[in-house]
Amino acid sequence: MFDQAAAETIHKASVALLSDPGIKLEHDAIVERLIAHGAKPGTSSQVVRIPAELIDECLDSAPHT
Repeated sequence: MFDQAAAETIHKASVALLSDPGIKLEHDAIVERLIAHGAKPGTSSQVVRIPAELIDECLDSAPHT
């Protein structure tokens, strides 16, 4: 398993990639839903940039086990 430092490094890199350049989603309804909740449109109609704040909000709302 990863130690805490490695997990934080992976998390920071993941957040950076989700924020810029973003992710391509081939489902328009999901794109619209993410944008309605704070994501930003990307470089094409199917690309969404998810800001760190939205990612943190989603992670905070997920059950902790």
